[in-house]
Amino acid sequence: MADQSEFASLSDLAINKGVSHSEFISEIHDKILSEYKKLYSNEAQTVEVVVNEKTGEVSLMRDKKDVTPTQFLPIAERIAREVVIEKIKREENKSEVKTDNVIKEKKSDGIGKFIIAIIFWGYNLLYIFILFMFIANFSFNVSARKEIMNEILTIGIYRTTFLLIAATVPLISIISAVTFLRKRSDSLGTLLFLFEVPLVVISLILSSTLTSPTPAMWFVSLMILFSIPVILLYVLDIQVKSAKLLSVIVFLRQSLFMFSLYISLLFSFVLPLIFGYIARNVFEFVSENFFVSSGYSYNSFNPAEIIIVVVFGGLYLLIILALASAPYLITFLLARIFFKGKRALEHLQGSDFTNRAVIVFASLWLILFAASAYQPNSDKYIEQLEKITNLESFEEREKIVKDLIPHESRVRRAFEDLKNVRKRYIMAKSDDYLKDAYKDVFNVSDFAAEMVHQTFVLAAYPFVYQGSLDRSSVALKNFEYVFGKTLSERYYPTQETKNVILMSRRIDAVTDYDNKLATITVEEEYTTPNSRDQEIIYEFSLSQDSVVSGLKLGPSLEFDGVIAPKGAARETYERELRRTRDPALLEQTGPSQYRLRVFPVPGTSNFALLKGKNQKVQFKYITTLDDKGYTLPSYSKEQNIKVDESAISYYINSGSAEINENHLSNSQTRQAIEQICSRKELTKLRTDFASTAAYLVPNIANSMLNGKYKCDAGQIDLSQSLTGLKFALIIDVSYENKDSKLDDQIQSLFKSDPKLSNTNDIDLYKFNDLLSSPLKLTTSNESELSNLSYFGTSDWVNTLSKLKTDYDFAILLTNSQEALLRSSTVSKGFPIYIIHENVIPAYVTKVAGEIIQSGGFSFTDVRDAINTAVLVKLNASMDGKNPFSYGSPYSFFTDSSKNELMTAADWQNITIDRNDPAAVLLAQKYLIEKIRSQEGSLDNQISFIDQTNHFAENNSFVFLYSSFIALVNETQQQTLKNLSENFDRYKDTTSAPQINLQPGGQFAPLRSVTLNPFGGGSTSDFGSISNAPMTGIGTIGMSGGGGGSFTGLGRFSSLSLIILANGFILGSGIIILVFSKIHRRRKS
Repeated sequence: MADQSEFASLSDLAINKGVSHSEFISEIHDKILSEYKKLYSNEAQTVEVVVNEKTGEVSLMRDKKDVTPTQFLPIAERIAREVVIEKIKREENKSEVKTDNVIKEKKSDGIGKFIIAIIFWGYNLLYIFILFMFIANFSFNVSARKEIMNEILTIGIYRTTFLLIAATVPLISIISAVTFLRKRSDSLGTLLFLFEVPLVVISLILSSTLTSPTPAMWFVSLMILFSIPVILLYVLDIQVKSAKLLSVIVFLRQSLFMFSLYISLLFSFVLPLIFGYIARNVFEFVSENFFVSSGYSYNSFNPAEIIIVVVFGGLYLLIILALASAPYLITFLLARIFFKGKRALEHLQGSDFTNRAVIVFASLWLILFAASAYQPNSDKYIEQLEKITNLESFEEREKIVKDLIPHESRVRRAFEDLKNVRKRYIMAKSDDYLKDAYKDVFNVSDFAAEMVHQTFVLAAYPFVYQGSLDRSSVALKNFEYVFGKTLSERYYPTQETKNVILMSRRIDAVTDYDNKLATITVEEEYTTPNSRDQEIIYEFSLSQDSVVSGLKLGPSLEFDGVIAPKGAARETYERELRRTRDPALLEQTGPSQYRLRVFPVPGTSNFALLKGKNQKVQFKYITTLDDKGYTLPSYSKEQNIKVDESAISYYINSGSAEINENHLSNSQTRQAIEQICSRKELTKLRTDFASTAAYLVPNIANSMLNGKYKCDAGQIDLSQSLTGLKFALIIDVSYENKDSKLDDQIQSLFKSDPKLSNTNDIDLYKFNDLLSSPLKLTTSNESELSNLSYFGTSDWVNTLSKLKTDYDFAILLTNSQEALLRSSTVSKGFPIYIIHENVIPAYVTKVAGEIIQSGGFSFTDVRDAINTAVLVKLNASMDGKNPFSYGSPYSFFTDSSKNELMTAADWQNITIDRNDPAAVLLAQKYLIEKIRSQEGSLDNQISFIDQTNHFAENNSFVFLYSSFIALVNETQQQTLKNLSENFDRYKDTTSAPQINLQPGGQFAPLRSVTLNPFGGGSTSDFGSISNAPMTGIGTIGMSGGGGGSFTGLGRFSSLSLIILANGFILGSGIIILVFSKIHRRRKS
């Protein structure tokens, strides 16, 4: 290694003697530049002095060029050496003075250092004890460990970050003190009071107040993390030699200094209030205790009390003032740290590079800070939501929704900001406490106070909520309307109790007419472990060509059901239910929907009711074969019963059977399914209907089809024959339909027949609680079928009432339950086909009747609706036989014309052979056709409904106005007879029945807890808080009230004590540091 130059050796010696490197380098620059100006006064003075510390060479630089005069070079190098030598001598003289006075000063300085050391190690030993207890508890106490982990998951990463900082900083201080400051105990005070305690206090306060972070608060946390290495490197006086690493450190120091300067600026708005409040209180104290007017005298004057108050009050004021000065002292310290680092970087990289770097660092910091301070305009989303309620057209609402849906996270944030303003921001721009405080303390005018307030709001923009707190409940309610879920996305459904166990369900199919039809019997047996008697409710649907024809009840199925008017049967059932007597009720709730109610399933304490036997129920229905087999009930509700698949058995003609997509089949039925696409012959019914022969006719045998159909594995598709018709496609785009596959059925239909929109006049409607304007579908805009926006709530009954255009038929696709019945009607002059996915919910009788009267029906496959529409349009006779009623895959034809049958006298007394399943099914079709031929509202035609009920009773099958009820004694039968004569014997309820358990077991309907930001912790609907303002959201309040919370400092908790204790230590420490600095200055 080459020998050091003389200058380098002198520099190292000076630093070892305690001379500040930046100090003597700065003095060398100044003296050389001063000498240069004297000798070369005529030359340009804009030069920069650069000293090579390794060689001692000096250069004068101008515009990055060396302009050092040759004769000035030795002069400059001599000056550099002399400055360093002078610094060394001066430091040696100081050391001699210190040596002479060491005995005098040791006592006074030693006491101060001893006190600071006691405070430092006492504070940190207490921390070590707490940390040890925490680790021990976490390691050996399983429940405590789980509780701690759950708490960490609950409070989130933001609060956890600050708590980790508060927990880690003392550990860093201890390690630093032991490793680096063993011989520098005077630095312990700086380490404790300007590093450790401030970071602990700030971290604990931020973790307990602004608990829901914004980007600006994450920026604050980043600055706090920066402070750890910045202050440590300064206190420990660690020198960095690498230029790159030093550049990073300078950036951190500059960032922290700029941030501290900004915080000090904000604090300057509060500082006058602190001083003013202190001054006012001191003045009031002095006035009350030392200035007594002539008109007032004290009863007693206790000097001791005054002295105590003055002493402790003065100490309290000193601590408050010390804490108030903390931001400025920290800023001053950070300024020194930054400029020291800047000088060191200048020494390594030159002033030009350093100045450019500082400008770049400042710009980068400002950009990052501005980015974190950005608050999106929350109000615009809230305002858009509020507008929705006042918009009366579907298209206007859809336009807003399409704008909002891509920004759900921002809309949610807008509401979260409203809800958590006090957890995310120090204040909102509409808050007046700063303004009120200035008016209260200084008695200034409203204008002056408002100017201070607005200036602070502008300066503290990142930490002040810029939105409005005064928002109505309409926006919050419309959030759910648009996005289909409550803001909190938290649902608290009451878990449905299922008290009844299905012991067995035996399903037997007996086929007829060469497997084209089957009579299916469903027999069930129940038990319950509950002590109380139980009721069960089923809601299910069957296929288009199905009819329920029998009901039995009892342990031995000894009680047969009878047909009775729907309203009378239900009222009888519910009366007996209240008397805890046993009935069963089976009623039709739609074109293909049914409801079965059974009571009782005896509780364990009711042995006498059925003499210890289990309750049984049996119902039977007739159905046709389709492409999958024989339809099984598709249950939309199984209430209060646990169904175990292992308890279900299936049979066809007493032999085993298989299940295929809720259809029953075996090898014989599969052969029959394969023949659906090939057999076109008519099948004559065994018995006549109303003295005329009737026939089952395969739909593919219709001569008008001319081969324009598809039939594959028994599945018939007649859409190719759908031409020259005007029809409507009405698609439910309410949010609850978002995940349905109904729109896929429509898209598949158009893909299978690309010419469908060219050969027909098709109008597309979208609806929720509103109906859109029609869009005429063409091949160019069929993409609209796959570009649907789902929002709002469904009201398809109201939608159909608003459909004004005449069509050949309409197809409405919805997955929603039927809306509440209003005065509106769905009755139209054309068929309405309702398509539900998988299961069909129950309708009220009025809606179901109007759908049937229009010629419509309910399906789960849109192709069934298309097939029916095609057959109705063709309406073709076959071999002299007349079409009577269309189904799938068979239709009914008769020798007599349909008109003759419909106008037959005394039609209600027509009786069929109940042992002929085809005849029973045809009888049901006859009633459907009678309703379709009846003009006017059915509600007002009681005599006609009586006739339909009489017909259903004669032929023993369930119909829309006629139900099966199984009764067990003559009293019940008499009750039914009496109610059947009442004027409201066909009255229907407007809502589905709920299980009526015995006291203590009442069901609660499922509902979600609705976010209520208006205080009180209510879970009520928005209707109860109509137009309630959102003023005061998130204000400090008790749990469950006020709409917000304030954790930690909001109550006198252990965390509050820790913060207060650290605040006291910080204030006291600042006082000690200030007085020690003053003392040292006086000594020097």
